[in-house]
Amino acid sequence: MIGLISGLAAVAMYLGGFMQHLWQLRKDPQINLRSLQLVGGIAILLHGLAMSSLLFVDNGLDLSLLKIVGLMALTINTLVFISGLKKPLHSLFLAFMPISALSLLAALISPSTKAVAEMSVTMQCHVLLSVLAYSLLAIAALSLLFVDNGLDLSLLKIVGLMALTINTLVFISGLKKPLHSLFLAFMPISALSLLAALISPSTKAVAEMSVTMQCHVLLSVLAYSLLAIAALQALLSGYQNWQLKHKHQNMLMRTLPPMQTMEVLLFEAIWAGWLFLTLSLISGFLFLNDLLGQHLAHKVTFSMVAWSVYAILLWGRHRLGWRGHQAIRWSWVGFIAIFLGYIGTKVVLEFILS
Repeated sequence: MIGLISGLAAVAMYLGGFMQHLWQLRKDPQINLRSLQLVGGIAILLHGLAMSSLLFVDNGLDLSLLKIVGLMALTINTLVFISGLKKPLHSLFLAFMPISALSLLAALISPSTKAVAEMSVTMQCHVLLSVLAYSLLAIAALSLLFVDNGLDLSLLKIVGLMALTINTLVFISGLKKPLHSLFLAFMPISALSLLAALISPSTKAVAEMSVTMQCHVLLSVLAYSLLAIAALQALLSGYQNWQLKHKHQNMLMRTLPPMQTMEVLLFEAIWAGWLFLTLSLISGFLFLNDLLGQHLAHKVTFSMVAWSVYAILLWGRHRLGWRGHQAIRWSWVGFIAIFLGYIGTKVVLEFILS
C-alpha cells in the first residue's frame, strides 16, 4: 500500500511539475530552476520508495519488464538531477519527467510477468550495475545527439545511439529469453562505440528536423539496431553449429542456448528488423525530397537491396524451411548491404570527401 501511494504521488509530482514548467515556458523562456529542483527531488524520493516496494518482495527480486523499466527511469532521473545541480541539464530533466511518470504508472498497475528471482547478493549487485550502466549510456547518447539547435547526426554519435538501442532491446528481451551470451558480446562493443562518440568532434552539421523526420530517423535506428542484433545472433549460431560438428565444447558454447532456440531468436530479430526497415523506407519516401541532392541515393539503394534480401530469407524460412548455414549466409548478406548503405555512406561523406 505504501508503495502504491508513494508511486501515485510521484506520478502526480512528475506530471504536475512538467505541466507547470511547460506553462511557465510559454510566458518566460527562463526555467525556474529552484522550483524544478524542488519538485523533481520530491518526485525522485517518492519514485525510489515506490520502486523499492515493487522490486524487493518477500522471496527475492521481481524482475518483470515494467518493473525494470521503472527502475531505469528512476536511475536516469537521479543521475540527471544530481548532475543538474552543477550543469545546465534542466531541459533534459524536464523531458524525462513525463516518460518517468508513464513508466512508473505502468510498473504500478501491471502484474508481475516474471517469476520472482531468488538471487545472491552478487547477482543483485550485477542487476543493479547493469541498470546503472544502461541509464548512464542513455544519458550520454541522448545528450550527444540532442544539442541546442537540433540533432547532431554525426556518424559516431549515431553509432553510440545504436549501441544504446541494441543494449536496451537485448536487455529487455533477455528478461524473458536466454540472451545472456548476446548481451555479453555487446558490452565491449558498446563501451568502445560510446567512448568514440564522446571523444570525437562533430563531423556533420547539426540538423533542424521536423517531427516526421525525427520519426524517420528513429525508425531507421531501430531497424539497423535490430538487424545488427540478428547479425551477431547469426554469427553466434554459425559458431555454435561449427563447434557441434567438430565436437568442441568451450566456455562460450556452454553459455549458449540450444541450437533450435538460437534459430528462433535469430528469425524473431530479423522479422522485427525487417518490419522497422519497411516503415523506415516508407517514411523516407514520404518525407524526403531530392534524394540525389542530399547524397541519399546510395543509402536508399543499399537499403532496398537489404530489404529484398531479408524478404527472400523470410520467405525461404516460411515456405522452404531454410535454416542453418543458408539462413546465416542470407542474414549476413542483408546486414552487409545495410552496413554499406548507412555506415559506409556516412564514412565516405563525413571523413573521406570532407
